Amino acid sequence: MFKPISLLRVITSVVAFLAALATLLALWEPFTPLFNEMVTHILTMNSMLFAGVIFLALVSPFIFFNSKLYFARAKAQNLEMQISTMSAVLEKSERLRMTDVVTGIPNQEQFFIDLKKIVGAVSYDSPFQLIFIDLIAFGEINKKYGYATGDKIIEYFAQSVHETMRRNESVYKMPFDEQPDGSDLWQRAYRKHTGGDEFLFMIGGSEADAVGFLVRLQRRIMTELTHHIQSEILKSTDWSLSFSAAVIPVYPNDTKDDVFQRAHEGMRIARQPGSPCRVFWASKTNPIDLDEGWQKKIYEDAMQMFGTSLK
Repeated sequence: MFKPISLLRVITSVVAFLAALATLLALWEPFTPLFNEMVTHILTMNSMLFAGVIFLALVSPFIFFNSKLYFARAKAQNLEMQISTMSAVLEKSERLRMTDVVTGIPNQEQFFIDLKKIVGAVSYDSPFQLIFIDLIAFGEINKKYGYATGDKIIEYFAQSVHETMRRNESVYKMPFDEQPDGSDLWQRAYRKHTGGDEFLFMIGGSEADAVGFLVRLQRRIMTELTHHIQSEILKSTDWSLSFSAAVIPVYPNDTKDDVFQRAHEGMRIARQPGSPCRVFWASKTNPIDLDEGWQKKIYEDAMQMFGTSLK
């Protein structure tokens, strides 16, 4: 009976035949050089292939992890750029939130932040004074020339003062709180921000330093600021820049309500009928009671410019 030949036997037979043929060719002298060359070529190719496999096996993990590291670094750099961009946007947004739109100087929100720092640092050896300034009859400018012209004056005044502030002096713009009548309502609705005419100044130093600041400011108003406003903005001399002001001390642990209460009370006294530019200072210091010196000179100049505040 015929038995099928297994595949293993066939392979074994073929291999044995090829081995025998290779042996005969190796022993047959004419084919010996050709055989040796073929074997050498095959071995060389196999060696190169084996070396290549080993090299790829060694290098592949490095390539794999290096590519992972590259993409991870690229992703981290991209994330860092996004965070940096977002931080810049948030910083700009916060800066704008603390800046008055019309004047470009710090606003009341910034004042509240700075006040918290100051009340924690104020002491007998490191006093601070708050000055509350209100421009006199500024509402007439808005009514006669319009809010746009009023904003120009407010901006010019604020920037002129801000640019000449000393290191221990800060200025802040108070928000506009005037209630318009019916004819002005459309202007208030159209305007994205209202100028207002009240300013806060924080002065690091004694009351005499703060009063001296107001004396310098008044001199600038008389010699420079009013002339520019009349000649360049209003084109008229029917309004002159002047102000009322209150100078009050800042005490440790003061709240904003404490400060504003004293400032408004001082301003109420400063706005009493009399001089067009009155100033109230909390100590009610009279230069007559002072010895000769710079403080006596400051209070004398202040009383001459602003009228007596001792009421």
